Amino acid sequence: MTHAKQGVDDRAAAGHGDVLGDLPRAETTPAPQCTRDGDDLHLEWPDASVRIDVTAIREPSEGATAEFAVSVHGIELHWSRLALASAPAGAQFVKCLAQRYKALPWGTIVEQACRVTVRRVREGTPAVRLTGAPLSGPRYAVEPLWWHEGLSMLYADVGSLKGFVGLVAAMVAATGRTLAGLHSRLRAPVNVLILDWESSQGDHDDRMGRLARGLGLDPAALPLYYRPMVRPLAADFPAVRATIARHTIAMLLLDSWQPACGPGRDGAADTTVATVGAVRALGLPTLAVAHLSKADAREAGPGRIYGSIFNTALCRCAWELKRDTPEPVPEDRSTRQTVLVGATHRKINNGRFRPPFALELLFNGETGPVSVSPGDLQTAGPAVLAKLSLSSAILHLVQSGAQSTSDLAEATGKSENQVRARCAQLVKQGRLARLDAGGGAGHETRWGLPARKPTP
Repeated sequence: MTHAKQGVDDRAAAGHGDVLGDLPRAETTPAPQCTRDGDDLHLEWPDASVRIDVTAIREPSEGATAEFAVSVHGIELHWSRLALASAPAGAQFVKCLAQRYKALPWGTIVEQACRVTVRRVREGTPAVRLTGAPLSGPRYAVEPLWWHEGLSMLYADVGSLKGFVGLVAAMVAATGRTLAGLHSRLRAPVNVLILDWESSQGDHDDRMGRLARGLGLDPAALPLYYRPMVRPLAADFPAVRATIARHTIAMLLLDSWQPACGPGRDGAADTTVATVGAVRALGLPTLAVAHLSKADAREAGPGRIYGSIFNTALCRCAWELKRDTPEPVPEDRSTRQTVLVGATHRKINNGRFRPPFALELLFNGETGPVSVSPGDLQTAGPAVLAKLSLSSAILHLVQSGAQSTSDLAEATGKSENQVRARCAQLVKQGRLARLDAGGGAGHETRWGLPARKPTP
């Protein structure tokens, strides 16, 4: 049975005048036994019945600091933040301990605790020799959005339903199933932690419940955990790590990336690098929902993640989303509404780019289920097609049948000359066929898929 820890004030109130004077004295202080719990250390001197819990360890440029909670025979003596390399700070800490219990050589114990803590912080991971062995296991945790390690990005303009898409990906990991064309490559369902800087638990519960009902899942059975966030990820790192250990978390969803980084200098490069470092230290496959810059949101073609260039440079995999031009919302709010979201692969560090795809979200009013299914890019409007390369847009449009040059130009938002030149390139590559050369008045060139050769 575990007993509640008792403090020295509790002992005094119970009538123990000497507080700890009746406890046995220790004659020696050998090196402590050290165990690690996430980023925290637990140091124990069994012969002296001393334990120091070391938490909130930091090593900024001015030197390492940590919070020490000292106990003797299970009775907590003192807790304080200590500059580990500061002699005056150490002497003051020793003085506080000696005032409460004089039977131990506190100077030696505190010195050992400081040295062990700094050594553990600085020892890092040993170097190993590369062998050229192929990667074992899946390259994607959730294909094609969520890489098997490090940071993946899912970014879009405001109102593009990126939060819904990120949550669907989390539900794929939590079920170990294929949902809406997204595939789990994990061996089994895993626990996923959502770190939220934007909304509330109520909003996430509502969104998750609607998606679960639309996908035919039981919301109560999904191992999705939620933690509201206020401080940047790097600042709240110890608490996040403790949450991960407590709930056996295997994957992280960050909503959203910019507040996870927090304010910074130098174009936010400092906070971006620090936050990527925090993700790396957590050691879990992480998907971050991020925003586009305002200028890129208005432009056709590839957009970039708002803020530092390191947002893109340091992530392992990135997808840009674009919501199709929405129709006016009907006055009857119970009416079903379908929204198409296009996805374009913008970054991959170790593998091939995946083809663009679409998801179709069907909202059954403001409170009903939200169904998600693979969408059809051929039906997308110019806003989505403009985010694709012109070649990809043309090839998607002709999947449903031959298209004229003017039809392709209208659908892609490009000039007929641009479309005609790109179609000619695709014909040379054998990916497109010129079905009608046109040439006369009212006769336009038509483009379609090349005929397949019959299988012998």
